[in-house]
Amino acid sequence: MIVLQYIKNKKRRFHTFVANRVAIIHDGSSPESWRHVDGSLNPADDASRGLNVSEIVAKKRWKQGPAILWQDESEWPELPTCSDISPDDTEVRAEAKSCAVERRQ
Repeated sequence: MIVLQYIKNKKRRFHTFVANRVAIIHDGSSPESWRHVDGSLNPADDASRGLNVSEIVAKKRWKQGPAILWQDESEWPELPTCSDISPDDTEVRAEAKSCAVERRQ
């Protein structure tokens, strides 16, 4: 969900690494086209769950993607609402504040 928040963000600035990746995503797609895939359905999470290679290959979703993507889009789960990114998020760049002084003669 945090990545969706980054992609759909219109207010906050990010540190360089995240900012560059979000910019690449924005250049190649529309933020509205991105959806959330629950971790239990996401084949990319299988390796981090301790599955060995034969288990990953046996599930077939590593090559085919989540089964839900083969269904009509109208049957996909509701898109959770993305809340605003917290200013305390470690990837959010602190706002720069400046003060201008006018010299009069």
